[in-house]
Amino acid sequence: MEVWASRYTYYTLHKHESLQITPDQYDIVGKYLVEAIQEVLGDNCTPSIQDVWTAAYDQLAGIMIQKESSLSDQDKEWKDWGDFHIVKISRESDEISSFHLSPVDGKPIPTFVPGQYVSVRVYVPNLGYMQARQYSMSDVTSSQYYRNQCKQEQGQQFTPGILSNVLHALKEPGQIVKVSHT
Repeated sequence: MEVWASRYTYYTLHKHESLQITPDQYDIVGKYLVEAIQEVLGDNCTPSIQDVWTAAYDQLAGIMIQKESSLSDQDKEWKDWGDFHIVKISRESDEISSFHLSPVDGKPIPTFVPGQYVSVRVYVPNLGYMQARQYSMSDVTSSQYYRNQCKQEQGQQFTPGILSNVLHALKEPGQIVKVSHT
């Protein structure tokens, strides 16, 4: 149980860190999670069942908050979203492009380990707000840029990928995107 929990908790922690999830947001998620459970269970959701779900979520949230705090303490030099230039776009196939992202301020970037994520946030015109998506790193050998690959999701059998299509619409380097890491 501990090995399973540790492995999946590790990935979730890094995704939360890259999205800048804060402790107070866990209360919001918990509130709506318990409401969703009540809606699905209907009359079968007794007060004691609701209490058990609330306690279980609160325990998990406490673990996540504690571990995320220690994770963020490991790298104090870079917090929040940073501005990055897209310095190179390489078409790897009809569906996949690689994006080389370099910090606007020119400072060295933290190193990554294979499988680690970076979050990229861009303005999505048809939604009218910024949207973030996580990408695993495909090149971790440079302190000057991050390289990630993005598959364009056309959406023949499902909803098209919002962020992947915005990124693939970029034909030339030079755009600035927001990047967060863990």
